[in-house]
Amino acid sequence: MLSTRRNTPNRSSYGENENRNNRRPQSTVGDLCEATRENARSKALDQAARYYLRMCGGVAAYERGDIQTLLDEAKA
Repeated sequence: MLSTRRNTPNRSSYGENENRNNRRPQSTVGDLCEATRENARSKALDQAARYYLRMCGGVAAYERGDIQTLLDEAKA
């Protein structure tokens, strides 16, 4: 439910999980930096984006993704 002031969310509608949910994006980027072994968030995000595109495909750079290729080979 929205409050009438500045269309801000009403805190009581989110319950006790609000603080945990607010911290998660920072933790996710931190986890990404750790997984990619990058110190800079921008480099970690760039590396993750390239990995995602390579695995899923569907774009000019990676028309057929690695996931679909692996599924086709497993089926064969």
